[in-house]
Amino acid sequence: MRYFRYRYLSRQILPEEGIKKSEKSRPTSKRRRGLRWICGFSGVLLVIFLILASIAVVINDPLRNSLHRYFFVYPRYAKSLESLKASLRPPPEDGWRDFRAVIHAHSYLSHDSEGTPREIVAAAKKAGIDAIFMTDHASEDNRQLSEALVGDISGVLFFPGYESRANLGVFPGKVKGELRAVVQHRPLKRLFDNITERGGLVIYPHPEAAHRGWNLTNFQGMEIYNIHTDAKELFKSQSLLLEGLINTAISSQKYPLFGLKIFFDEPTLFLERWDKLNQHRRVFGTAGNDAHQNTSVALKITTTGEVGLYMPANAEEPTLSWGGLFAKFADLLTDKEQTLWFLQLDPYEVSYSYVNTYLLSEERSQEAVFEALKAGRGYVAFGGYLDPRGFRFEYQLSEKTLPMGSETVFEQGGKLVVRLPLPTEARIIKDGQLLAKFADVADFAIDVVAPGIYRVEVRIDVADENWPWIYSNPIRIQGN
Repeated sequence: MRYFRYRYLSRQILPEEGIKKSEKSRPTSKRRRGLRWICGFSGVLLVIFLILASIAVVINDPLRNSLHRYFFVYPRYAKSLESLKASLRPPPEDGWRDFRAVIHAHSYLSHDSEGTPREIVAAAKKAGIDAIFMTDHASEDNRQLSEALVGDISGVLFFPGYESRANLGVFPGKVKGELRAVVQHRPLKRLFDNITERGGLVIYPHPEAAHRGWNLTNFQGMEIYNIHTDAKELFKSQSLLLEGLINTAISSQKYPLFGLKIFFDEPTLFLERWDKLNQHRRVFGTAGNDAHQNTSVALKITTTGEVGLYMPANAEEPTLSWGGLFAKFADLLTDKEQTLWFLQLDPYEVSYSYVNTYLLSEERSQEAVFEALKAGRGYVAFGGYLDPRGFRFEYQLSEKTLPMGSETVFEQGGKLVVRLPLPTEARIIKDGQLLAKFADVADFAIDVVAPGIYRVEVRIDVADENWPWIYSNPIRIQGN
């Protein structure tokens, strides 16, 4: 997929027609014609130089930073990740399959996206996605469910869901007859009670949103990372936004995922919230892809002959516009075509592949994969950088083995067993606090000496930088 394209149309110069000989200029000497040609050409070069110089002054730092990343930083990232990939072990033959899922995705059924089913399926297959849980915005006619992608489509499992007006991700499970009854207008405290009663589940997306009802008990999961949450920081600073645009324009074809690190923040606060919730009840964690494919930018010739910067590209009015020499120079590049340049900042393929929720299921079916999510049997990982499949976190006691998402009662002699896809750094978190840290290991175990909520964080070293890679769902070991 191409993430951006340039459009140039050569300006056609038509031969003179209908001009009488007497109306033409008098013949001039070769010397005069030569001087005029030189002066004219020099003037054009001067105009181009002034335009480029003016642009360079404005984008000097962002351009320099973006070029430095493209030629120096990103190649080092790519080389380091290739080295890590060479060390990956295949997943164990333990009966579990790691299903790479996208949770929180939008299509043309939402007011803020125009993605078609064809685009969604093609991007999912290209990104290696096994399952997508759709969350189109709720509408009165319930088309986000009645017209949703559902079932096995070209090898991708689709699950219908919606993002409610209360900003909750709702997955009603099997969608059959009572579609209109699913979208309710009841007080938030009871809003989704019937969803859980009918076998569905509710996930809190956008963990950064204010005035959250975290004390509610009718949601089962929450996003512990959301791409859109980070991306919003990009639009709070004009300099950061400009740098992001330039960086994407330069690097998105060769290094489509590395540009996301410009605004990446580790979800420390969201993990703290998640750990606190799990002290009281089980709340599984997911990645929020929040895929829209609706953030684009374009340079177009406006109706008044100026050059306009449109964000998004299909906006009716430009965010910024320029006239004068810049517009005249742009006029040389295009005639009837209005779009000079187009850049898609959030193509589905990138949103789908950057971060994912990996679900452990014994079989590939709608029921089994949905049950894996409901049970919290999985982990969040930045799989676009390095494939995490084969990661395992289990509780073992005698002949009993329990996977991530499980709950059990504390007994003496139990242990937590961790298997990593390659030797790297891993941390055991107990009740929100660091319990143990292991470096350059692939397999390890620790004894469970007390009840608690246990989970694992895994990190990798990429070009001398320490990146978060995997966040497991917890295993709850309760007291008697």
